Amino acid sequence: MNDRHAGNGAHPTPLDLFDEAAADLSDQARARPTPVDLFDQAGAHSTLLDLSDQAAGRRTLLNLFDQAAAARCDAVAVEYAGATTSYAQLAAASRRVADRLARLGVGPGDRVAVQLEPGVDLIAALLAVLRRGAAYVPLDAQSPPSRNRLILDDAAPRAVIGDVQTGPHRTAAVLSRTDLSTLIEAGGPEANGTEPAPVAAPLASTFDAAPPINPPFDAAPHLAPTPYVAAPLAPTSDDVCYVIYTSGATGRPKGIPIKHRNVTALFDATGSLFDFTPDDAWLLYHSAAVALSAWELWGALIHGARLVIADPWTKLSPDACADLVLASGVTVLNQTPTAFETLGPAIIDRVRQGARIAVRYVVFGGEPPAPASLGPWADTFGFEYIAVITMHGLAEATEHATYHRVTAADLSGGTCAPLPGFTASVNL
Repeated sequence: MNDRHAGNGAHPTPLDLFDEAAADLSDQARARPTPVDLFDQAGAHSTLLDLSDQAAGRRTLLNLFDQAAAARCDAVAVEYAGATTSYAQLAAASRRVADRLARLGVGPGDRVAVQLEPGVDLIAALLAVLRRGAAYVPLDAQSPPSRNRLILDDAAPRAVIGDVQTGPHRTAAVLSRTDLSTLIEAGGPEANGTEPAPVAAPLASTFDAAPPINPPFDAAPHLAPTPYVAAPLAPTSDDVCYVIYTSGATGRPKGIPIKHRNVTALFDATGSLFDFTPDDAWLLYHSAAVALSAWELWGALIHGARLVIADPWTKLSPDACADLVLASGVTVLNQTPTAFETLGPAIIDRVRQGARIAVRYVVFGGEPPAPASLGPWADTFGFEYIAVITMHGLAEATEHATYHRVTAADLSGGTCAPLPGFTASVNL
């Protein structure tokens, strides 16, 4: 699906002309390369290729998060129910959970089912799964039990996190919600009579001058840093990071394995289309079991931004959700057009009454918006200062494969173009 574009030839520069002049020097002023010279050149070229391949292979969601955590250790990573968790605290918590998963036998290539309510425990658990080189399989507690049982049967997870009914015939290890919370709040694994391994620094890009050091952790007692026993297993870009299951509307739900490189390619492709910064606040509105959540969750964490999580009760009320968006200073608001039909007017009402709005982007996914539904939003905010973006795609394409910035002309209808580096086709 990825498409690389070749560059065109450039006109000679003064440096090129200088090089050509230098090439005309006499043979006496030039030394003919020896076999040793040629060997060194080939070896250097091979080394650069190896380093480039290694950097690309280790460019994963976990790598990008760890780099953001090292750079912004004191910044707020997660905001939920009035409480905040810093990047340093979240990184430390995820390492402790990863240590517990190691004791449960979780390793590279494994699947780990996760069924948790929104909150910092959920985010720490997902990061912990990636630290073990495994892939998370999110379950929604609001889904019918029969659907979750089908997912468990199909995914055959090595372990489950949360209050998941595994059934007597399943052999997956269980880390309950209560044990997970206790592990995070207590600040460390239980004593096991062995010497803990040193905490490894986050993996840096090959082109960094030096790998980032472990950030100074906040002294908050409920998320205090402690050593962990199992050394982290850095995933590669070709490893699966999560498995999302389709709705099953056209048949049996199907598990779609998404690799690290699929998600990083999405943010690479959108890098020139959006101006995401560490100062942004992303709203995590969708369940982790919904494909759109990957854009929300990882969009915040790999940019070192703030992830504002809406609890299930808030999402049920457009008024409460609008209050959260405005009070928390959300700048990146991701919605399905159906949900926005009620949330949008609630935001408009509050802004007209004097509330301040920080939103910079409204990103639609899952379905195309009805142009008429955007009329009141356009009348209030226009489309210049708050960009309204429509993005569509399949779960196999991380839910976003096209892009279109809405303008006033689109209120009578519009289309989306493929993202840079992506191609789209229609099979009839």
